[in-house]
Amino acid sequence: KLGIPAKEQLSYALHVPMIMNRERRQLLCGIAHLLDPTDKNIQMRTLYGNFFRLGGAEMSDVKISRPEVVPNANETFLSTLDASFKNGKVGVYIRNTFAEKCRYEV
Repeated sequence: KLGIPAKEQLSYALHVPMIMNRERRQLLCGIAHLLDPTDKNIQMRTLYGNFFRLGGAEMSDVKISRPEVVPNANETFLSTLDASFKNGKVGVYIRNTFAEKCRYEV
């Protein structure tokens, strides 16, 4: 829809941080509304990345949703579902790794 060939489009829908410029992001909010005013589920990360041709490195998603999964200690980022954090091995891993509460948890 934006003149970007489908074969060149990338997905930025990962559970990792993504830095966005505020003015660029606001511009895209208006563009997204023009593309489809009824669509409330536009993937803004993917729209932003493709519109501004950010590129990047391909990586696997780090979201852990199954309770039996233990995270890879070499991963830079980690994302969980509430249930997998509360009842799963990933929650045990995080609570053990960061046993001391930070100032926001005290």
